[in-house]
Amino acid sequence: MTNKLALPILLLLASHAKAQPAPAWCKNVEHESRSTYLDILRDPDENPDRIVHFLVYAICDPRDDESAARGELEALRQQMMKRMAITEADWVGDVMAWWQLPFPGNPTLMLPDKQPWSKLGPLDQYALFVQTGGDSAAFALQSGAKHYMADAFALTETGRFAYILQCIHPDTAGPVEWAVCQPDIDALDRAKLGQELRADTAHKVIDRMRVRFALGKLERKLQKHAAKVKKLVAGDKVYGQAFEIARKARADWDARAGERAGALALVLAMDDARATRSRSALAGCSEKAWPAFAAAVAKLPAKRFENLRGPGVIGAMLHHPDVYLAANALVACEGPRDYLLKQIETGLGTGYRGPRTAAFNAINDANLVPDERGSEQLRGGGRVALAIGTDKSPYVDSAKGVIAAVKERGDAVEIAFAKTSEIQDHCQGYRATKRIQRITDSGDVIYEQVCTGWVTARTDTTPSPVLVPKRYGAGLQKGRYVIVVGGTVEGVWAKPNGATPIAAFGVALRD
Repeated sequence: MTNKLALPILLLLASHAKAQPAPAWCKNVEHESRSTYLDILRDPDENPDRIVHFLVYAICDPRDDESAARGELEALRQQMMKRMAITEADWVGDVMAWWQLPFPGNPTLMLPDKQPWSKLGPLDQYALFVQTGGDSAAFALQSGAKHYMADAFALTETGRFAYILQCIHPDTAGPVEWAVCQPDIDALDRAKLGQELRADTAHKVIDRMRVRFALGKLERKLQKHAAKVKKLVAGDKVYGQAFEIARKARADWDARAGERAGALALVLAMDDARATRSRSALAGCSEKAWPAFAAAVAKLPAKRFENLRGPGVIGAMLHHPDVYLAANALVACEGPRDYLLKQIETGLGTGYRGPRTAAFNAINDANLVPDERGSEQLRGGGRVALAIGTDKSPYVDSAKGVIAAVKERGDAVEIAFAKTSEIQDHCQGYRATKRIQRITDSGDVIYEQVCTGWVTARTDTTPSPVLVPKRYGAGLQKGRYVIVVGGTVEGVWAKPNGATPIAAFGVALRD
């Protein structure tokens, strides 16, 4: 049986809903002939910008079914405000200002150009994390740049939010990144983020709204991400170990950050110089960076370099956070100007710039391999180009041997070597044959030559004296064994087959 009261009651309710006055923030919303937006507004997968745009119409200029759902629409508005970290004042101000723009939507933020990293505001940090393209974003495009920047910035909550978006992106991140950025997910403060956007009046309304709309999508993304991580960890304990290693490494770094304040400030000054592309910002940097590097290396025990030669020495240095920071500043300041700096530039990676990059190194050092056959070791971090300076060293000689004498030559040190000789075979003469060896580009014919006779004799093999900058002169004494590569003293040992060096790259090592 049809309820005869049902229709009048519904009409009465609809009439009552229509009679409710529109909120004060609706004053500039004009009537529009349209169909209902209610079905769209009930779609959980709709983008926040579309929801907000249609929600304003549905509340301020409702159709009949929207009027009947007034309470539901207001609840949806409150939910969206919470997700986007906005207040009633934000809604009246920024939201309605955005709504009245000719083409509201998801604009592109202006990338900060030549701004020092130490001065970047919340929206500038967000732009560098989430956008690509243009000279000002060239650094951010590198594989390890996002993590390096998150460590280098005085990270705002808005910047942290943008970093999280990169860390959980399904196409560009994986388990190691998830482990490293989990503490950022846990620490994200939406209320503080909202305050930052509210205070950032240097940017336009449309810029602040873009971040808010992205934030409106975060809850659903984090739910999916958490489910993925939970399944991953439940399936293989190795992934759980990676999360725990990252958490501990980050906590350890934070606990010692105060001790590294001077080194971190020096590196940040070079990061600023790189971002601003300022020549004057590099003035006098060597006078700060080299002593910092030498002091950091000097704290390492000589045992750390036992039986190491070549790039292995550099690797042993850079695997210590304090040396990494000083080396970072040094190579940024001077560029790959000599052998040492070229090797540093190659070996730096994202290193130990802060808690996140330190966490990557801790996971890499743990040699974690998933149980599934064919899986590779869990690794992460990436690389970034840090060199700024472009000068070349005038010292390029290479030699090795026992030192006979050491003399100062202006800004350099000359190393002379003890006499050496060996028995060698020598050709006494050559004669040309009629066999063509090659034809030059100019058409000349070069004929093959053969030796007419050999003689065996003792030959002087003493290396010629070499010059190296004074800063590489530590440990150079008569009778010691030295290796010089590209005008750089790689190491000094008590004897040719010595295991533990006395000095490495101009720094005397402690016993």
